[in-house]
Amino acid sequence: MRRLLAITLLIASASAPAQTAAEANAARLESLRAVFPQLASRLSTLTPDGPEAYLELGEELLAEARTDAEFGFVAELFAHAYSHARENDPALANSACLALTEVTSSPRDVVWLRLIAGIVDPSRRGWGRPQGVELDPALALDAAGVISALRAADGVTAKRLLGRRAIRSVIQSNAGLMTSAGRTEVLSELDSQAELWPCPTCQNERIVNRRVGDRIVAELCPTCNGAPGWKPGAGTLTGQLRFEAVMLGEYDRSWAAQFAVDLGAPLRDPDPDELPAVFGVDPAMPFWRGGRWSSTP
Repeated sequence: MRRLLAITLLIASASAPAQTAAEANAARLESLRAVFPQLASRLSTLTPDGPEAYLELGEELLAEARTDAEFGFVAELFAHAYSHARENDPALANSACLALTEVTSSPRDVVWLRLIAGIVDPSRRGWGRPQGVELDPALALDAAGVISALRAADGVTAKRLLGRRAIRSVIQSNAGLMTSAGRTEVLSELDSQAELWPCPTCQNERIVNRRVGDRIVAELCPTCNGAPGWKPGAGTLTGQLRFEAVMLGEYDRSWAAQFAVDLGAPLRDPDPDELPAVFGVDPAMPFWRGGRWSSTP
């Protein structure tokens, strides 16, 4: 099973002292050389004029990588492929972005990489949207509003939005962002949730009044337990936040969604120029020489 690597780990490894870089690289590549004897020769032939070679080697090593250090090196190869393909081969740069999602564990970083993939090659949207299909901003906002309304226990608004065929079409077309289940199952779940809210017992007031003798006592609603609204599991919530991030202008800027995922960690804008540095790669040093990346051919 592939082991996943967070971007934060890559940044940390990239900050290692320069004088120990060669030793660190030798250690992390030792086991890869054992299962990939041609590694040294393949690395020595990499040049910025052939970015596809970085991507191909990275994909081959990904199948053999087992440790964080090995996955980190694979990520560097993908980042080099991206860097050297951006200007002349946007499709390859797009593929390199998507390859990087294979070695990234953070859902936010996966979103970030897919957004960049769509920026460098809009014809191959990283989220798998049908080619050539653009979202109407108003419809996209309303589609995201269905999800937020259900979490807020506003079934009336959710049902009103779901009653519009255009909004159902947007949700159905982008259902893959939320789940691997069939598209009709996503809509059915949304319809079912809309019927549940507002809370039938307290009408979202969170408390109910109960007579105890000659007194009226306020208690938490026994139906919603004082917390009305859809409470999806962690996996479902992640999918919903991913869907909302794309609907809200294809930008990772849903503040409530971001806070729910990472408790308010700073957002990273999808800046294509930033990607190499995030993975510890300097595009001006594309040659593998003496056990480290170098600017010398």
